[in-house]
Amino acid sequence: MLISSILIKISQASVLIPIIAGLLFYKRINTPFKWLTWFFILSAFVEIISVKIIHRGQHNNMPLLHLYTLIEFIAFGYMYYVYFKDRNRLKYFPVITLFTFIIIAGIDAIWINGIWLPNTVARSFECMVLVLLALMYYYLFFKESFDQVVWKQSMFWLSTGVLFYFAINEPFFMLYNFFLSNHSDMAKLGLNIHAVINIFTNILFAISFTCPKRKTY
Repeated sequence: MLISSILIKISQASVLIPIIAGLLFYKRINTPFKWLTWFFILSAFVEIISVKIIHRGQHNNMPLLHLYTLIEFIAFGYMYYVYFKDRNRLKYFPVITLFTFIIIAGIDAIWINGIWLPNTVARSFECMVLVLLALMYYYLFFKESFDQVVWKQSMFWLSTGVLFYFAINEPFFMLYNFFLSNHSDMAKLGLNIHAVINIFTNILFAISFTCPKRKTY
C-alpha cells in the first residue's frame, strides 16, 4: 500500500519534468510547443487541486477529471492540427473530432457515467482519436521526410509519448468503472500501472522540448 502511494505521488510529480524542459527551452521552441508548456503547467495545478479536494474529504475529484479530459484533448489535438494544417485532407480531422468529443463527453457526464464517476466513455474516445492522430503523424513523416533525422523532431517524441500513453491505457480507462464495482484489486493494479506509464510518458514529452528548432516544425 505504501509503495503504491509513493508510486502515484511520483507519477503526479512527474508532470514537473516536461514543465522544466519546456521552460528551459522556451525561447527556442515553436509557438505550439510554448502552448504545450502552459498546458503542462495547468496539468500541475489540476494535480494539486485534485489532491486538495480528496484530502479535505469533500466530494471526489471526478468533475475535475471530466473538465481536464476536454482540455487535454484540445491541447494535443491542437498540436496535430498545426502539423496537418498544410494538408487539406487532414487538417479538419482534429477539429471534427473535437466537436464529436464534446458531444460524447457531454453525454457521458450527463447520462452514462455521470459527473461523479470516471468518464470512461469520453476517455476511451479520446484515446482512440489521439492514437490515430499519432499514427497519422508517423505515416506522413516517414513518407515525406527523407532528409530529416527522426529523433531530432519534436513531434516525433510528442507522438511517441501520445501513442505510448493512450494506446496502453485505453483498456484500463474503458474498464475502470467495471473494475471499481467488481474487482477493486484490479482497479488498484491498473492505477499503479498507469502511474508507471505516466512517468515514462512525461519523460518522452520533456524530450520533445529539447529538440533543435526547425522550420518544418
